[in-house]
Amino acid sequence: MSELPAIVQRVARSVVGIRAGRTLGCAFAAMGNGILVTSQQVVGFEREVLVLLDDDRVVPAVVLRVNVALDVALVLPMEPIGLTPLDSVQEPPSVGASCAVVGKSFGAAVALPTHVA
Repeated sequence: MSELPAIVQRVARSVVGIRAGRTLGCAFAAMGNGILVTSQQVVGFEREVLVLLDDDRVVPAVVLRVNVALDVALVLPMEPIGLTPLDSVQEPPSVGASCAVVGKSFGAAVALPTHVA
């Protein structure tokens, strides 16, 4: 994927780190209202988590909803964090298409090239 660095740069501005107890994970801004989407596995059953931003700020947040069956959690930072919502995809990728999983680890964007299964 020769376009991977450009994809990571574009997507990473919508991704933050999440600390829930001793667990580290990531979340993304899906809409402009500040709500972050992450995995239930990241937040567990914590009611409060920390959002880790690129500029080294740590912002407290509350877990609004958790859906264990879908492994999804919605998190609301307690102050505006100024994330750009993730661009939506117009068409779903085809099976076998190249893609990348993008996250944050200790403040750095991490990308794993893969294929749609």
